[in-house]
Amino acid sequence: MSAGLDWLVHVAGLRGMKLLLVLTHGSSDAWGGMKAFTDWVDPALTVTDFYGNDTVKSVFLDYMAGITGHTSSFSGVPLREDPVVAGWQLAEAPQHPGHPYSEPLLGWLKQMGTFLRQKAPHQLARAWVRSHLRDALRLQKPLLLAGVGAVGPQAWREQLLAMVHQEVAAAVAAGHPIAGVVLSGLPHPDMHDNSGWAMNQTAAAAALQRERPPLAGNMEQVT
Repeated sequence: MSAGLDWLVHVAGLRGMKLLLVLTHGSSDAWGGMKAFTDWVDPALTVTDFYGNDTVKSVFLDYMAGITGHTSSFSGVPLREDPVVAGWQLAEAPQHPGHPYSEPLLGWLKQMGTFLRQKAPHQLARAWVRSHLRDALRLQKPLLLAGVGAVGPQAWREQLLAMVHQEVAAAVAAGHPIAGVVLSGLPHPDMHDNSGWAMNQTAAAAALQRERPPLAGNMEQVT
């Protein structure tokens, strides 16, 4: 893996690109991710154990320390100091099925985010809405929350959307630089979707507790 990662960072640098490296994945066994970490400790463990089992967390901490401290075979620079690496994302789509306000998940994000910031203090550590906002404020850049969504029961996804909206509304009211929110899984009413991501538009509007603002100008005039 290290050879491929070194090549990726090297080529991105040649093209003037910045990378946000994702450390694991939470929503698919087929992609390895969190399930791989629990399997290495005990195949009987579940995603709940990924967030709460001390042995599993220790394995993940060692993994983070190893990858952030890894020295590129191209540049001779550790990834935590490489200017091509803009930051790290703890997990893509972390979730605790059936628990939209999961204390184990939130506790894991806090613990791992703190550790990651210690290991890579000059790079961003992405965790959740407030963590994103802290990064934006530190960099004095507008924050766009993209890919907001989750796999699970409709009611759970509505709770998640309402929670994100409340956090964003509070940030806007405080004058923080929020550019917007991009929803994931909001298909056209006529589109059939069985992915588990789709959110009912009526339910989404109710969760947001506001009406969609009118479009600016006449769309027929846009070319």
